[in-house]
Amino acid sequence: MALTKAHPRMIEGIPVSVLDFGADRTGTSTSHSEIQDAINHASANGKAVYIPGGDYKIAGMITVPDYITIYGDGPETRLFRDTSVSTFDMIEIKNTAHISLKYFLIDGVEKLDNGTAANRYCGVRIWSDGGVSPNDIEVIGVHINFTTSGEQQTEGNRAALMLEDCYDVRVSRCKFYGNRSAAIMISSKPPKVGPPYTTFQIQIEQCWGIGEQYPYDPSFPTGFGSFITGNQFEDVIISGCFCKDFGFTNISLNGHRQTVQNCISIDSDYAGITLGHSTEGSRPEEVIAQGNICVNNGQAGITVSSAENVVIANNVLTGNCVTNTADAQIEIRWDANYVANEAQKISITDNQLADSKGVGILCEVGTDLFISGNSIHDGELAGIYLTEKNATEVMSAFITNNYIKDNGTGTRSAIEVNSDPEAGTRGQVNALCMNNTIYSSDISTKQGMGITAVGSLADVQVHENWFSTGYVGTLNTNFGARNTKAFNAFSSGTLTLSTRLLTP
Repeated sequence: MALTKAHPRMIEGIPVSVLDFGADRTGTSTSHSEIQDAINHASANGKAVYIPGGDYKIAGMITVPDYITIYGDGPETRLFRDTSVSTFDMIEIKNTAHISLKYFLIDGVEKLDNGTAANRYCGVRIWSDGGVSPNDIEVIGVHINFTTSGEQQTEGNRAALMLEDCYDVRVSRCKFYGNRSAAIMISSKPPKVGPPYTTFQIQIEQCWGIGEQYPYDPSFPTGFGSFITGNQFEDVIISGCFCKDFGFTNISLNGHRQTVQNCISIDSDYAGITLGHSTEGSRPEEVIAQGNICVNNGQAGITVSSAENVVIANNVLTGNCVTNTADAQIEIRWDANYVANEAQKISITDNQLADSKGVGILCEVGTDLFISGNSIHDGELAGIYLTEKNATEVMSAFITNNYIKDNGTGTRSAIEVNSDPEAGTRGQVNALCMNNTIYSSDISTKQGMGITAVGSLADVQVHENWFSTGYVGTLNTNFGARNTKAFNAFSSGTLTLSTRLLTP
């Protein structure tokens, strides 16, 4: 990634201190001009810029030229916005490259009404304005607090950290607290229709974000943004991040090739992680969500909108769908703009799902689904629910080796395949359910049905599944000692039972 080999101009000689150019570290007088003079001098002489610990009042934008490192003493180096002047982007990297920002704090001081365009600004804005795309950029250990942005707006994109029309950017060990709307936004300058995009090769790792804290000011518009959001990009990797309490989805991406791995997402008002969005005009491809923890989010744990080549694996999702029980811990969603066969090659494997207010795994579209090795228990609705909402698409699903226990009430199923036309337009669903373990502690109150098929377009085959004592229905002649029985409640679909005898 960025700066794997530092440019000589960035490490040559003794660094320049902003104090030598008259910057006031007490914060009494403004220092943006003095800091800018130090940066310009260092750039011209091949030196880095050092901002010692202290409070520096910033009343105007600081611009960053090519080939330079700017660093401080961690959060003890505080650049705070002068609130007596109109808002401005505090640090701008525009049409320049080979830059490193390290170890300082940007403080917006107070959050403004983001319903007013004049109040929106960035802590750091990395963007192209018709010139060279910024590239070979790293932002390390920078804290950005209490800025005001409006995410994507007609007058220009804004976020605490804005990445627009740039590439080869690494953001590492940064912290974001209390920013109004987006903390980090990744985008190409609209309008763009499909790849290739001008924003690509973005890596965000080991960053930390806390959203705007209660109580919210009631005079502000509702909705409080995301930790990481964006669209119209290629090749983005988010890894090892922690985020909590954002008013939209904590991590929300809709790009071409995107990975979210080993992140923790807690207490968003919407989903924990969203990959793909129906309103953005582009469909994501090569979507990976693996090793994440999503807890107590208002809607889904992980939701994917109509993507192609999806891997959702080894995630731990607990207590999601708090405010919207129609959602699921993991879901593949249909929307009104969906075109048949856009969602393909979907693999949902080895996830741990517990204590949801909604469904465990919900799939509404997709032609090739592999659902295996998941543990789904103690949810309030079905364990796995498949329905094809595109009438011309055929969903083929292989559901195997899942452990499904005590989901829903006595009227709900561990696995339900539903093509009921009364629920709206539906397409064909072909499902093979094999080697699943289905357990209910009390079928009168928990998961009363094992595997069900509803509607004439549901074609289900059932082989060698294990059901706990208490399920009724046609006996399946697998190991009798294991209380293996077929499912009950099979309504108007097509059922094929395995009758093959097995030898222990």
